Parts: sequence; C-alpha cells; structure tokens
Amino acid sequence: MKKLLIVDDERIERNGVKMLLKGMGHEFEILEASNGKQACQILAENDVDMMLTDIKMPFMTGLDLVKHARDLKGHFPIAIFSGFGEFTYAQEAIKYGVTDYILKPVKPQEFKQTIFRMLEACRLKEMQEEEKWNHNSHLYKCYLRKYLFTGKTEYIEKLSQEVAKLSNNKHKI
Repeated sequence: MKKLLIVDDERIERNGVKMLLKGMGHEFEILEASNGKQACQILAENDVDMMLTDIKMPFMTGLDLVKHARDLKGHFPIAIFSGFGEFTYAQEAIKYGVTDYILKPVKPQEFKQTIFRMLEACRLKEMQEEEKWNHNSHLYKCYLRKYLFTGKTEYIEKLSQEVAKLSNNKHKI
C-alpha cells in the first residue's frame, strides 16, 4: 500500500482529495498536514511514496515544501494543486520535478490521470531500486567469496561499505 501525504491548509480540500482517491478503487495509507511545517515533520518521520500539496499555505509555500522534500527524500512523485494559474509557479514547480501542476477546482478525470502517473512513477522507482540491488548482488557475492577463501576481514568491511552506500542512496534514485 502506497503512503500518500496530502498537504493543504483547507480541511475541505483535503477531504475532497480523499473522496476522489476513494473513488479510484486503489487503497492508500493517507497522511495529512495543514501546512508545510507539519508536512516537513511528517516527511522526516515517514517513508512517504507520493505527495499532493497546495501552493499557498501558512508557514511555507508548496514550492518551498517541494524543495525541502527533494532535499530530504530525493525524487518521488509530487503533484501541486493550486488556484493560481500563474506561469511562474508552474515553471518553478517544473524546476523541482513535480509530476503535475493542477489548477483548482480539480477535475476528477485530470486528478485520476495524475494519480495514475504518480503510481507509475512509484512503480518505475521501485524497479530501478530492485535493479540496482540485483546488479550489486554480484559484487556482494564476490566479496563474500573472497572472505570465505582468504579469511581476510577487509572483504567484509568492503561489503559493509558497499551496502551502506547503496542504502544511503536509496532515496536519490
């Protein structure tokens, strides 16, 4: 089940997004924040797969939140919902690699397409991570064999370093 963070200072908007999600027939673990500051806390404490955020909120704009999320978690699907159609907002959002920039009021079909694009991005990210682990498994086996045949602990240390590097880069894919 994908973990989805909904960030909007309007409870009615968050409830509307949840209603649209329920109508799609796909289950999500939904986390909510009413501002960017709360969202940053949630992002720091949870492994969020996807995020939907408003652009204008107290304490921090949606764009600032996206920048913070990228710095903290690397690339994962984010969509911005906004009542503002200004080109500069959309341009800034693109710079941060958002999946979509959707104008409010949200059209259900457009919302559905956005969620499907985000789910596909999650699937591709998972495939890339799995491929990277599989690719590195050969290297791990080599270090283990060398350790078994030589008894030198330096190979175990190298293996531990490689696993740590891969784990640290998990969110940067």
